[in-house]
Amino acid sequence: MGIFIKIAFRNIWRNKRRTAFCLSAVGMAVFTFVFVTSFNDGQIRCVSDTVQVFEEGHVRVVSARYEAENEYMPVQYPVASGPESPGGKSWKELAASIYTIPGVRTVLPRISSYSEG
Repeated sequence: MGIFIKIAFRNIWRNKRRTAFCLSAVGMAVFTFVFVTSFNDGQIRCVSDTVQVFEEGHVRVVSARYEAENEYMPVQYPVASGPESPGGKSWKELAASIYTIPGVRTVLPRISSYSEG
């Protein structure tokens, strides 16, 4: 077995141009694979973070009427007013009470709506 390894090692360096070409081809293939895999993982993470931050969030607080008509994004049913209001609080009082819950780092009131431009 040792003689075959010796012959194979000599054969590698017999044609230096072929060896350099093969090494560069393997290097480029590995680089391309790592780059494409990393790029794809980054895109998936970016889309997930964007949806979580700008669309869904970790927790959504909405009124019952808003949830019933969710697909139309009805801004006329806010959380902090109307019969569904939790204790008749304003949105600022509601945000302050949510902020006091342990583990909550931030509270961001949002209004989502469609627009044409």
